[in-house]
Amino acid sequence: MTVQLNVKNLNKLEEESSKSIHHIPCKIQADCKASVSQYFSRFIEEKDDLTQEVSFRGRPFSGKVINLPDSHCGVVFLETLKPKSLKAERKFHAIRNFRSFTYWNWDKLPSKNDPLMSALDWLDISEAIHSPINEPIASDKLSVESNDEDKEMKCNGEETKEE
Repeated sequence: MTVQLNVKNLNKLEEESSKSIHHIPCKIQADCKASVSQYFSRFIEEKDDLTQEVSFRGRPFSGKVINLPDSHCGVVFLETLKPKSLKAERKFHAIRNFRSFTYWNWDKLPSKNDPLMSALDWLDISEAIHSPINEPIASDKLSVESNDEDKEMKCNGEETKEE
């Protein structure tokens, strides 16, 4: 199966607000339009600590708006023609982009321990690992002195014994 993502007009797409992009912890066995604003969004309660609460089919959700790093944006894709078989080529078109979304958990606040939140942390870690180092390391911070007679070393002013 081949998947084709069309992002030609990504910069020209309308940006959605976090109020209309939701990540919910369940799978809905439907692939059609839904009246999210009528049956979900209008029941969201804002809490004083920047969290939100709502219920979905009688189950409580706790949510939080998550901002993506400035260097990233999220994209909503739409598949206009459904494939006739599992091996058929699939084509998706970018229809919206977003810089933040509401992340929901069952009856508990979203935290850094959630898999999605951990994955988002990797965006910052990856950027830090792969970005060039612009500041030279000062030589006084990396001094190493060795005395071969008694195998003593000084690293950053601290003495260590080599065995």
